[in-house]
Amino acid sequence: MASICKNCGHPIGNKYCPQCGQKTSTSRFTVKLLVDQFIHGFFHLDHGILFTIKELAIRPGQMLKNYLAGHRVSYFNPFTFVLILGGINSFFLPRLHWHSFFIDIGLFTNRQVNQQIWDSSLKYFSARILLSVPVYSLITKCFYYKKGYNYSEHFIANTYLRGEGCIFTLLLAPLQLATNGGPLLTATKLTALFIAILYVGWAYAVLFNNRNSWPAMIKGFICGFTTVATELVLLNLIVTEAAKL
Repeated sequence: MASICKNCGHPIGNKYCPQCGQKTSTSRFTVKLLVDQFIHGFFHLDHGILFTIKELAIRPGQMLKNYLAGHRVSYFNPFTFVLILGGINSFFLPRLHWHSFFIDIGLFTNRQVNQQIWDSSLKYFSARILLSVPVYSLITKCFYYKKGYNYSEHFIANTYLRGEGCIFTLLLAPLQLATNGGPLLTATKLTALFIAILYVGWAYAVLFNNRNSWPAMIKGFICGFTTVATELVLLNLIVTEAAKL
């Protein structure tokens, strides 16, 4: 009896689906598969980056649910996705965020921050994203530990979301460049943070609860705030502690 392709539902009997081309075997993500995907992301360009960006923009939770369930052939490799979009952001961010956001809101002064490390976090933004994903994944795993997803699946989901976040940064880049510093730049940074929290919260609500109910959305927003705030706090702790050395 032929099996069914998890991506398109077409009957299959060989290694690849004759309808969409996806591999017959699409097992759950494990640490081994996570490493394989990471390596694949460096050396292979899959197809569907524009489709992936669109799906993550209009229905991120459902797209991630589909991807983790085996609908993968149409989507861009998550690690390549982050590397490309993070690389584009690396060109713009040093011109936009020349110092920590915590300086903008008065929590730190310029003397308390190691500017060289801060600049490096923007210059190598793809690496910063990939380093933050394990933290995001640990937080979402703790928030949604009863939902049946393993840590590697949380890792994949958060990799996609962090990559899509780069799109929002790029969309705000013209406005931030036009502000040339001052209160308006601080306001756009706050807007970007607010959008990031709303976006990941919405994605988490649908991915882990499969609905947009208020309890699910509120939990998603709390989880989203926790992930974004944790990344900012950890990064600023690094740059401030380095300034003391």
